[in-house]
Amino acid sequence: MPPGGHFRASWTLLNSGHKTWQANQLILTFIEGTQMNGPNKVFRLAKDVRPDQTTTVYAFIYPPKVPGNYRAVWGLYWTKDNSLFCTFTVKVTVK
Repeated sequence: MPPGGHFRASWTLLNSGHKTWQANQLILTFIEGTQMNGPNKVFRLAKDVRPDQTTTVYAFIYPPKVPGNYRAVWGLYWTKDNSLFCTFTVKVTVK
């Protein structure tokens, strides 16, 4: 992507477990790597996700203006005990 651009990253997650993911119990947040998420640091699930259902989560990505390869790891945290549930990655090349 060109320097100074931004985009909306999306990840589709499958609940392959046996319990419903409650929207008010999970948050999406930046974990490590190059922080490229702009002003929003935390996002909530839009709805509950039952077993064998999917949900798509989004974050706006604002890569650095310096050319190079960048990587950021995002994840879902349980709000009740602040434990990491799962992670996923976005990779960006700025030309």
